[in-house]
Amino acid sequence: MILVTGATGFLGREVVRQLQNTEYAFKCLIHTPGKERVLKISDSQIVYGDLLNRNSLDAMLMGIDIIINIAGTSPFGEHSNVYRRVNVGSTLNLIERSESANVKRFIHISAVSSSNDSSSPFLRSKFLSEKVVTKSSLEFTILRFAHVYGPEDRFLNYSAALLKLLPIKILYGDSEALLQPIHIQDVGKLILQSMYDNSFTGKEIDLVGPESISYMELYKLINDKLSSGVVKYAPYLQIPEWFARLISNFWGLSSPLNISFSNYMTDGLISKQNVGNIAIDVPLKKLSQNLDYVKDINLLDSLKILFGNNSYDFEDYE
Repeated sequence: MILVTGATGFLGREVVRQLQNTEYAFKCLIHTPGKERVLKISDSQIVYGDLLNRNSLDAMLMGIDIIINIAGTSPFGEHSNVYRRVNVGSTLNLIERSESANVKRFIHISAVSSSNDSSSPFLRSKFLSEKVVTKSSLEFTILRFAHVYGPEDRFLNYSAALLKLLPIKILYGDSEALLQPIHIQDVGKLILQSMYDNSFTGKEIDLVGPESISYMELYKLINDKLSSGVVKYAPYLQIPEWFARLISNFWGLSSPLNISFSNYMTDGLISKQNVGNIAIDVPLKKLSQNLDYVKDINLLDSLKILFGNNSYDFEDYE
């Protein structure tokens, strides 16, 4: 039996969709009752619990063989203490109770460039959560991703909404920072592969898309994909840190348009690891061929994305 944490988030929903096409038995951990409505699963596949309350975990771990731990905060603006409490604290509780419950395998989702020296509190918290996993007695795999994209992703949709609305293209962070975006469907397949493929066992693996692209090039690619109503040749403006802080206060912590994300962007979100020795069954999708979904974003969609639609989430603590 598999337990999926963070099942109602962007990545979690994809993992659940793919599990439904397999013969694996699985359950989804739900933190907030009612959130399970976004998942097309039966009541028997739902367990309620709180990863920050270790005393509530024992019952839900009964009979669980594999845990896919996706739950966590996004890199889009939480305070440092929240990152540490949620990303590290929840992992610590889950690991401790999993060891007692004789869970066989623990698949932990982390982030490329996670480091204790990072300027990003999100990446520091991910590094610490990895250490909790590697020091445990469980058979583990740590999969690190950077930008996961798809029709419901937060970063690319917010970027497209800004490009649609504004005559000036605003860039947060380092415009030359390199990214290796990976498609949400590829991520789901790789997570499922790691459950049974022994070449993943005991490893900390950076899994990124097949193309390296700068933040500026990505913006231009999104701009070219957008349909009519966009000022195609408007100037690009890389905003200074003080102005980023001012704007982030306006949009709030739920938006990627904030200084925390700017710090996240400057850490060079590309893989520094050679993953050629990992047997990857997935032919990874290319970003340039899988961005057509932004064409459908109109002006009303842009306003909803920027000012009120919270369905574009990267990773949920659920």
